[in-house]
Amino acid sequence: MKLKINFIRGFKFSFIEIANVFNAIVEKPKDLEEIISMTAYNESKVKILLTFLTECELAVRRSFKLTRLGEIMRKYDGFLETKGTLWTLHYIISSKEHLVIWNRLFNNILSNDFKDRETMVTYFEDIKTQVSDYTFERNVRKEIKMVIDTYLRERFSLIDLISSSDKGYSYNRNGNIPDLILLSSIIYFRDKYYAGSTTISIKDICHSDNSPGRICFLDESYIRNKLEHLKNLGLLGLESRADLDQVRLGNDLTVESVMEEYYKSI
Repeated sequence: MKLKINFIRGFKFSFIEIANVFNAIVEKPKDLEEIISMTAYNESKVKILLTFLTECELAVRRSFKLTRLGEIMRKYDGFLETKGTLWTLHYIISSKEHLVIWNRLFNNILSNDFKDRETMVTYFEDIKTQVSDYTFERNVRKEIKMVIDTYLRERFSLIDLISSSDKGYSYNRNGNIPDLILLSSIIYFRDKYYAGSTTISIKDICHSDNSPGRICFLDESYIRNKLEHLKNLGLLGLESRADLDQVRLGNDLTVESVMEEYYKSI
């Protein structure tokens, strides 16, 4: 797996600019020059914004066409500003291991005590052998800063996952994730790690690497309460007899179908 250390590349993260590029690729497939002309952003910025959209699985790499998920978000939330949209983008982008800074911050680093950025850097010592000293010293620190700032000062702050104080940075648990967004995240997790399965362990949903529980800072009791509510709505089954402690998901449930139901419900 090729790690992408310098994902944001020091660029000031802006959801307004992301949404502008997102909307620029809607009407018809466009090449890079057309997107640059439509947005008036320079080539480097447009490439970064397109990379973000493809990593969030809203657009197809190179062709600039929207995915089915991108089409649904464009239809109901073209400016990418509802909390359900933000939770979904957070989960998808943070659960990708090759986006190593983003992934480790939410999988491992922020969930333990307060940390300053210098302490965070030590969690990436193992990748020094894969990059030059200059790249490591400059880009790892810069990328950590940009990711943290995105959750403190940009639109990701609306999901309230990170806190800052004179002690450093820490996490906030059990935020206001909508039930249907949790369900779509579980389906995404199932499809990625348990492809073809109709069941998934509740412990895995809560505690496994890249799970909704880990990436979204959700306690097991919090998740179980939400699963019970989703069961009462007839959206999933819970199996707790004998040695079973798992969620049963219908084959017809997809991330896209659940996201559309979420948008229709708000």
